[in-house]
Amino acid sequence: MESGKRKHKHAPVEMTSKRPVPRKRLSAETKVVARDPRFLHLAGEFSAQKFSSQYGFLSDMHTEEMKTLRENLKRARKLLVNSPRDLREEREAEVQRLERAVKRAESMVNKDQRERVEREALEKVSKEERAKQKEGKSAWFMKNSDKKELLLRAKFDALAESGGRGAVRKAIEKKQKKVSQKEKKQRPFAAARPGEGCKAKETIRPANVHDSILVKTRADLESELGQHSHTEPPLLSIIGLMNQLVISRKIVIPSNK
Repeated sequence: MESGKRKHKHAPVEMTSKRPVPRKRLSAETKVVARDPRFLHLAGEFSAQKFSSQYGFLSDMHTEEMKTLRENLKRARKLLVNSPRDLREEREAEVQRLERAVKRAESMVNKDQRERVEREALEKVSKEERAKQKEGKSAWFMKNSDKKELLLRAKFDALAESGGRGAVRKAIEKKQKKVSQKEKKQRPFAAARPGEGCKAKETIRPANVHDSILVKTRADLESELGQHSHTEPPLLSIIGLMNQLVISRKIVIPSNK
């Protein structure tokens, strides 16, 4: 290490200018701590009701955006039909881009509708509970299973209002098909025997031999709905049937082909 130079013995030490300045600053640096204002205690707690009232215009924007994209996709498809050869590839790419955009917009609109239905159902229950507590009832907290059943019932109520019983039945069958396909993929294949070749792979062995699967036709299900129609509303019977199909996973609806 080079010693500093001084003009005389009482002068301060002077560092030589021939040494390069280090990249690291010698002075103390203050670290900047990034803070998200959404999670500060000054911002308060999140309220879904206030958010929906203050930002309710977002759902309207999503709906308008979906309508605009559908119109643009319709025009793009018409142009693609009568497009010349040199522009066909470009217009095909535009149609594919608009199709993806329409799917994203539809997903956002469906999400907004689902959140609105769930929020209204929970607000209705909480309002009724507050009224009961004012009358002297003790505090009550909803269990996760009750909440799941409540949201499921609200979902199918809204679906029945918009599309009728046919839409509810279609949603049930779609859910049951998804569950059955998932269970089918989880089943192991039977071991191949010598001489059978690929035929042994088509035989599927159940994961548990004690699991019994009850198969019902559409006529049986419709007859059950007719039997319960005089004791409970049709929608409740459909939801009860849906619980048997989806939650218990013990009923399979074969397709009429």
